[in-house]
Amino acid sequence: MSAVSGCAPIRFASAPSVVTIDLEDWFCICGDDYYSDVRQWERFEPRVEACADSILGLLSDAGRRATFFVLGWIARRHPRLVSRIAAGGHEIAFHGMTHRRCDSMTAAELRAELTEGRALLEDLGGAPVAGFRAPEWSIRGVADPALEILAAAGFRYDASVSAIPVVGRRGNPTYPVSIPTAAGTIVEFPPLTGRGWGQTLNFGGGWAFRQLRWSRVIGEARRFREDGAPAIFTFHPWEFDPEPPPLIGASALLRLTRHAHRSRLRRRFERLLSAGETATLSELV
Repeated sequence: MSAVSGCAPIRFASAPSVVTIDLEDWFCICGDDYYSDVRQWERFEPRVEACADSILGLLSDAGRRATFFVLGWIARRHPRLVSRIAAGGHEIAFHGMTHRRCDSMTAAELRAELTEGRALLEDLGGAPVAGFRAPEWSIRGVADPALEILAAAGFRYDASVSAIPVVGRRGNPTYPVSIPTAAGTIVEFPPLTGRGWGQTLNFGGGWAFRQLRWSRVIGEARRFREDGAPAIFTFHPWEFDPEPPPLIGASALLRLTRHAHRSRLRRRFERLLSAGETATLSELV
C-alpha cells in the first residue's frame, strides 16, 4: 500500500467486503451519442425496478447489506424503490442526477447537482447521504477540485478515484486514503484491483466478476482485506436482467462488455454473499 502525496492511508483492523450497486437503468450510458442523451431516456422501457428487486431479494436471503449509489433521474421516477432500499437497511448514496461525467461539468454545475441530489435522496431514504460515486469514475485523481466541492457539500466519502487504465490514472491510490481539502477532509474508497499483464486491473467490477476466474477474484479480495482495506465490488441492476434489451446501434465492444458471461453473475453474487459479512461504506468513515 504505497502512500499518495498529501493523503493519509487508512487501515482497518477487520476489513470487510463491500457490495455496491450503481442504481441506474440499462440505457444510462456515458459517452454514447445516442444513449447518453437524457432526452431519449423516456422512450426506453424501464427495467431497473424489477432488476433491483432481484438484487434486494438476494441480499435479504443472505442477510447482507449494500451501498446503493442512486442516480437522481432514477430516484425521481422510482421513489418507492429508493424508499424500499433504505427500509431494507441498505445505504443510500449519490451517483449524479443524469449520469453526466463530473469532468464535463463546471464547478457550479457540480455543486447544483450535489445539492439537488442529496436533498432528493435524503427525503426518500430518511437518512443523511454521506457518499458519492461519479459516473464512469470521472473524478480522475486525488487532486481533482471535485473532491473539495464534495467536502464542502457535506459528503464524507467518495468512491470515484481509480488506478485502472482508461477510467483512472497510474499513481492513484488503490487502497483507502484520507484526502485533505480546503473544505475539510474526505475519505476516498478505490475499487478492488489487482495486477495482471503489467497493469492494474479491475477485480471488483461486474465485468471482471463475470469474466475472470472466481479463485483469482476472491483471492484479490482476500489480499485486500488482509492488508486492512475493504474489498469493494460494484454491480449494476441491468447485469441481473435475464432478458436484457438489445443495445441497438451501440459498439460491439460495449455490447460485449455488457453481455459476456452474464449467466455467471447471479451464481457468483450468491457465493460472494455467502462468503461472510458485508458492510456499507458509510460504516467505514
